[in-house]
Formats: sequence, structure tokens, C-alpha cells
Amino acid sequence: MTDEPASAPNIAPARPLTLRAPIEQASDFDRFVAALTDLRLPARVTDEVNGNGTGFVHGTILVSEDDEPLQAVADGVTLTWRPVSATTVKIALARALSGTVYFDEVEYHLGDESEDDERTCPPATGVLENFVWWTPEFGEIGGILARRAGQPLHLVRDGDTGLFAPTGSADDVFESGVWAAAGSVAMWRQGGSRVAAIGVKRDVLLHTWDLNWRRLDPAPHLRDVDGLAVTDYLDRLDDTDLDAADWSDALRLDADRAQQLRILFRRDESDERTFARLAEILSTPPALADVAEGRTGVDELPGATITQPSSTWSTIRRAMSEELSGDRSSPAAPQPPTGWVGHRQRRSGAYIAVAALIFVALSAVLLVTKIVTSSTDTVWVQALLLVALVADVAWPRRRDRGDENAA
Repeated sequence: MTDEPASAPNIAPARPLTLRAPIEQASDFDRFVAALTDLRLPARVTDEVNGNGTGFVHGTILVSEDDEPLQAVADGVTLTWRPVSATTVKIALARALSGTVYFDEVEYHLGDESEDDERTCPPATGVLENFVWWTPEFGEIGGILARRAGQPLHLVRDGDTGLFAPTGSADDVFESGVWAAAGSVAMWRQGGSRVAAIGVKRDVLLHTWDLNWRRLDPAPHLRDVDGLAVTDYLDRLDDTDLDAADWSDALRLDADRAQQLRILFRRDESDERTFARLAEILSTPPALADVAEGRTGVDELPGATITQPSSTWSTIRRAMSEELSGDRSSPAAPQPPTGWVGHRQRRSGAYIAVAALIFVALSAVLLVTKIVTSSTDTVWVQALLLVALVADVAWPRRRDRGDENAA
């Protein structure tokens, strides 16, 4: 009995799909490879383990336009692509390992047949070292991030930007996702690899150096109707220019920096300068690379503090108290990059947030008054209040005497 029936004529690999699964011993990697081989799934695979053999295995398979995993089968002397149920693949891999597998970062447990496509942060491997991240705009929410992380966080603040690192388990902080806000940049060591990541809306883009990929080709030497072999499709998975393009688009890099990023990503192996070069390209603080590389600890940096977990309300209340009292425990950036950033630093995030709430409320009252009652008796008063509020937020304040002397 043959398992190579003809496939639909127009089915071909459309994109890669990432696989991750925890392993409890080194032999689990062999079971992972055997499961993919039995399924006839072309793939590239690798593993990341610590000293006792635990960690994660990683794989990349090919899927159709309908996101169905594709088997490579022989139809005579022609390579054909046959879709297989994603659930079949999940069950086979979960049974071969510990019962859990991640499909494109979506967690699947053996016995869970739901089709929940909510994305999560990539699972930590248990071998994270020097995990640190930089957030371009976090305002006063350091305590909220610490609460979501489930532990106090190291913090080095510079104006509205912040450098964060765990005080406890790096795995717990990693999987909490507090580091993956849009625009954030994270770096860490992972086994023998260096890894960098950025947050993009509800997604995360990662790039890893020093991974030794192993290829699985169920139909060697055969070509499909387009004249392509399995190895040709797997070659595309190693195209780091695609990674660089995604990063450049997400961070809106100019042409020169985008080219520098492509060159950096094309290098399979990293060195002690890799993080520093990436930080320079992305215009992040050099300290981010220094901490990730292990040259210094985040608690050794000037201005380093520990931010304790706090609720949203207590964070807003503390920020408003600082605004009213004039207390500025965190220094403002000496040379704001734009006029808007410089202006915002003279008004706290809490001030602008409260002003925005008042603006929305006044706008709603104005609209209801006009539409429902058709009365114009108080419309002009409300409109005047709106104009005054916008002017107060937008018009720069005078510098105090200390600022003038400094100038």
C-alpha cells in the first residue's frame, strides 16, 4: 500500500510555521525528529538545552496558503505536496514529547482540541542569561510592569525611556510578556546563542545567531511542478533578509540603517560585538548591549533602582502627587530628540492622561447637548472650555528660574 497519492495541482508551500516544545532530556530531540520524519514533513530543527539536558527543541515546517502543514511525497518521479491536519501534527508531536507544543507561539496541550489562535509570547527555554529590555515610552508604569511580571524589576530610567531586567526568574518575566510592548527591544544569551527581539503590536519578532539547524528532507532529489526541490524551499527559511526587512518595517529604519541590519543578520555566528552593533543600529542605549553581553549588571549602572509591583491606581496617584508637588525623582533627558518629547517632559503622563479624559468628557457633553436638546445656550461655554484645555496642554510652559540659569 502506497502513501503517495497525487496532490491537488495548485498546492505548494506558502510560508513557514514555527514549532517549539519543551524537552526534559537530550533524547527528546531524537523523538521530535522521528515524529516529523514519520509525518513526512520537510523541516529544519535544532535544540537549546542547559547542563542537565532540559530546554526546548525548535523546528520550522512548511504550510499552505490555508495554513495546513504540508507533507512532501513522491508521485512517481515528481515531488508533490499533500496537506495534513494541523491537529494531527500537534497530537503526534505532543505525544512524542512532554504533551505540550507551540505552533507559531500558540500553546497546545495534548487533549486540547480547541482552535484558539490567540498569540502568546514565545516560551522560555530555561537557559535565559542576561535577559534585559529597553522600552522607549513607559511613562510612570514601571510598577505596573513589575506587577505583571510577578516580581520587582531592575530599572534604569532616562526621561520617558527605561531599561529593565528581572530581579528573580528571567523565565517568568519572559513568559509574562511585559517586555514585548510595541517598540521595545530585548536582548539575551540563550545556551550558546545570542538572541534579540522587538515587540510589534500583538506579535514578537526574534532573531537568533549561532543556531545549528538540521534539515529533514522526506523526498530528496525530487522536484515539484515548479522545478523546485525540498531543499530550495528550506533555503528560503534561512533568508535572513526577510527577518531584517520585517524589523526595518516595524521600527521604520532609514535605508542606511536597514542595510546595516541586513548585514548583521546575514552573519550566522555572533561575537562579543554583535549586541553592541545592533544597539547602535536601532539607536538604543549602549547599556542594553553591555548588560545582555554580561559586561555589566543592570544594578551597576548609574541611576539603577528597583521598581516594586503596584496597582494601576496607585501608580496614577503617585504620578499625580509628583506633578502637584513638583517632585522629579527621575531626570529628564538632557537633549530631547524632538520638540514634542521635550514639551511632554514638562508635563507628566498622568497630567496628559487626566487632560485627555476631561477632553473626551467635555466633547461628549457638547455633542449630546447639540444633538439631543438642540440648545445652544451653553454650547459656547463648553466649546470655550475645550479650547482652553487644548491650549493649556499644547502651549509650552515658561521655564523656571533654574532652567533659565542653566541655559
